[in-house]
Amino acid sequence: MTTPAAPSALVRIRRAVDSWLADQRIGREAGWEIVAACHEACANAAEHAYPPSLSGSIAIEGRLENGRVVMSVHDRGRWRPSRGRNRGRGFTLMEHFMDKVDIERSEDGTTIRMERTVDRGEGA
Repeated sequence: MTTPAAPSALVRIRRAVDSWLADQRIGREAGWEIVAACHEACANAAEHAYPPSLSGSIAIEGRLENGRVVMSVHDRGRWRPSRGRNRGRGFTLMEHFMDKVDIERSEDGTTIRMERTVDRGEGA
């Protein structure tokens, strides 16, 4: 899915990811944690990728590969420092909830790729 890079889009993103995970028969606990990690990646893109005067987009992709959920969050902006103090817990949460988190910054933007092994059907 592609959505505006705005805090107002985060609810729609969470609902879409949650629905997709349910369709994949991912258990509730793992699903909630994957949704939370994806939310943090999207919130970072909404806050950091584009300057306040420029609107942009976030592309979210989810795949199930050999018992692993793979989520990618991509923006076409430029990495910008945090706005304010006592920030920066998003990556810590992503790393806590997912098995692997990779960040790729390039001229085309930033892509966060997250992976997690899941048991399908438990608690779904």
